[in-house]
Amino acid sequence: MSIALKFNGVVQEQISISWKKVNVVAESDVCCGLFPPTERELIHDGKPFGNNGAFLMQFAVSGEAKCGRLLAIMGSSGAGKTTLLSAISGRQVDGLDVDGIFGINGYTTNLRTIQSVSAFVPQDDIFLSNLTVAEHLNYQLDLQKCLNVYIGGLRRKGISGGEKKRVAVASEIIGCPPVLFLDEPTSGLDLHIAEKIVTLLRKLCAGGSTIICTIHQPSSQMFHQFDDLLLLSEGRVAFLGTLGDAQTFFGRQGADIPLRYNPIDVYIKMLAIDSNDYHNCIERSEEICYAFESSEFRELIYIDRKPVKLNALDFRSSNWTQFTVIMRRTFVNNWREQMYGASLIQDFIAAFIFSLIVGRQEINQTAVKNINGTLYFLILMLTFQLCFLEIRSFYEELPLIKRELESGIYSATLGFWGYVIAQLPHQLLSVLLFTVIVYINVGFGAYFTRFCNYILTAVLYSQAVISFTYLFRNF
Repeated sequence: MSIALKFNGVVQEQISISWKKVNVVAESDVCCGLFPPTERELIHDGKPFGNNGAFLMQFAVSGEAKCGRLLAIMGSSGAGKTTLLSAISGRQVDGLDVDGIFGINGYTTNLRTIQSVSAFVPQDDIFLSNLTVAEHLNYQLDLQKCLNVYIGGLRRKGISGGEKKRVAVASEIIGCPPVLFLDEPTSGLDLHIAEKIVTLLRKLCAGGSTIICTIHQPSSQMFHQFDDLLLLSEGRVAFLGTLGDAQTFFGRQGADIPLRYNPIDVYIKMLAIDSNDYHNCIERSEEICYAFESSEFRELIYIDRKPVKLNALDFRSSNWTQFTVIMRRTFVNNWREQMYGASLIQDFIAAFIFSLIVGRQEINQTAVKNINGTLYFLILMLTFQLCFLEIRSFYEELPLIKRELESGIYSATLGFWGYVIAQLPHQLLSVLLFTVIVYINVGFGAYFTRFCNYILTAVLYSQAVISFTYLFRNF
């Protein structure tokens, strides 16, 4: 019987995600690669990749994540866990060429649709350091003791690493997404906090969510909270099934699991590739992969070629809400940024030093060259001042913006304009502070019209500089 989920006020059916014969190809400068083209022919759209230095990172990987179940993707370092998670979620795939068949509830779909019905929690926690947890989430998630504490970052002390990870999970589950992808949610956490994270994921599965996560070195108690296990070895599937089936399958492969011993440690050791015994390890790994493909534990993944039909869903807020929320969030973060206050003091001091160097000028024919030179250096000062200010601010928010755009939380256009308008108050304050001090001390003339033209020109020029900063940062 189908259990409904409430997603942004709309009742959703449960969703299972399946993928079939997924190949992931990367250029040699993107990653080290797992299968060099000299060892395995790379085929994509009927064209070999053998001569362009590409690497095949995932080879014909098939699998399924069932609704209401917690799937763990595991393997030794370099097995391709994060690559597979990125490929099937349609996120963080820059520089990767993903090819395969994807399905929702057994019907063909594309990665864009999977993005729209899912949320993704990356391994690195990305936040705006000057927001509180309450402001970031705007609701409670068992973090009452630190709701009004700054999240923190390089220049501000905030919540702990474990609390940041819980905020990261909360940021994605706040809308009750039917599907949730997590990249090593317990990485860098102590055992107690890590088990809390996995327990939270179990509760979400009980509510009907489909959860897929990569995980590294779980404790025995944590490992047994997962429903299904997907083991990778050198980009291939070594096992996919329940934990009980995994024990039976690896027992047939000669696994000796001592009493009260974490079985996943044995599985990973059997699949690990030791550089000192590379060929034997590769041979053993391939034997296990072939054994799984021919075993009764391998379920055939069937995806109907008919496109999936989902009810009309509104996964995003209204355009006005998207615009105002981004604008308000950026403004609050900027207002609390300690470097902004320091930059205003720097502008104030620089304007006075500049005025002292130039000196007071008389408005006559002999001072024209001095005034022209003053205006020229004034433009140079504004250019460097605004470029450095905007580059620092923009690059701080860029990782968060990229992640949110991949999740489809808001459109790129509305997000950009919300960010730009939120930056205006500080930009204008910085420009006015510098130019007004210079105008008064240099003595450009006590004429209101001239002053207005001077200020208007400075403001318009500052926006042109910032626009070129946004433009050329892509080159």
